[in-house]
Amino acid sequence: MSQYHVTRIASVLDHHFAGLIDMQDWQKHTHEQKEVRRAFLSRSLAALCIKAFAEVDDQIAADAVVDGFDDGGIDAILFDQLDDAFYFVQSKWSDDGTTPLNGNAGGKFADGVRDILANKLDRFNQKVKKKEPQILAALTATRNVRVVLITAHTAQQEIGLHGRRKIDDLVQDLNIPSLPEQAKAIHLNQDKIYGLITSLTKPSKIDLPISLANWGFTQQPFLSYYGRANVIEVAGWWNDHGKALCDRNIRHFLPRSDVNDALRDTLALNPEYFWYLNNGITIICDSVSKSLAGSPGNEIGLFNCRGISGVNGAQTVGTIGAMIPTAGAASDAIQTTIQTQTWVQVRIISLEKCPPGFDRKITQATNFQNAVNYRDFAAMDPIQHRLATDFTLDHRHYAFKSGEEDPHGNEGCSITEATQALGCTDSIDVAVQV
Repeated sequence: MSQYHVTRIASVLDHHFAGLIDMQDWQKHTHEQKEVRRAFLSRSLAALCIKAFAEVDDQIAADAVVDGFDDGGIDAILFDQLDDAFYFVQSKWSDDGTTPLNGNAGGKFADGVRDILANKLDRFNQKVKKKEPQILAALTATRNVRVVLITAHTAQQEIGLHGRRKIDDLVQDLNIPSLPEQAKAIHLNQDKIYGLITSLTKPSKIDLPISLANWGFTQQPFLSYYGRANVIEVAGWWNDHGKALCDRNIRHFLPRSDVNDALRDTLALNPEYFWYLNNGITIICDSVSKSLAGSPGNEIGLFNCRGISGVNGAQTVGTIGAMIPTAGAASDAIQTTIQTQTWVQVRIISLEKCPPGFDRKITQATNFQNAVNYRDFAAMDPIQHRLATDFTLDHRHYAFKSGEEDPHGNEGCSITEATQALGCTDSIDVAVQV
């Protein structure tokens, strides 16, 4: 991590919180612009923590900021009543990424949280006092409310031992042995904050219920289920989620290809043959559980898949999704056949107990239905994913997967354009080859 990453973090904070963070107390006095800027970034950093961990929008996160005189070392407060989590944040902005939170700041933060938990709001500024309704809601809740203490700074170092000791002591005091965890501390330094902002650019994970007929399963070495899914259900996946279904695939849906044209012909002319002529769909997911629906027996089963991605069969899913909504217009008989006789083979592989990187092995090994070229495997290169993330943080798009539309002008660039530019910076020989 470096000064470069501090600059990127600042850019993201500007994007999300410019105009939303209350800075009126800084406008009452004459300050150097650098001080005002640093105060804004520190408050925005606290708001970012609320946004990321409580999963709220920018405005709610900005409204959680209470930084100012008599804040008790607390920079943001939010009681998330949906998740029963009471968030406290202390943040520190370091322009050069060298100054972490110190012991005094950590101790003041812990003492401030103790005062709020003891309902001693008279010790705090008006920003904190305005939070009294949600603070009292957290303190008087009959449900188990978790207390989440977050420290964040842009220094490369972790928070020091003295800085976190009082915080960890408070967590220990709040947690009662043999009872569910009631408090935890999260300490973020520069690299963890950078991971936080890059995670905001990634699409949300998809949870999907999948019905399989005549299903079976394997447990060793890794849990997986397999069976037939009706193409009407598969079309529903596509209509609900689109390309996000295949986010971890090496390429997106290609509207036109010889293989996809053949898939369309089969669906239109001989839909009952589809299962026999298609290689099927492979889905990986973070975890999968079978519901009681259809039990006992294996004639039909409902599988609740969390964090899914189709790593093989993007062309099958996309073609079905694009074709099925219009199939009924062609012929009622065809639509009836599709609903009753048209199936596709589906494999669901749980990654819950798989070794690291196994998802990539599955992706690479299963993608040989359409012709695969070297560019397709760029989708598995961590450097390409990092470049795409960097582009996203600058509100531009880097197209490196097959099937993605190339950006135009200032929208960004494609991997082809980037390769050409890189070749031109190397030498005349390489530029000619490119």
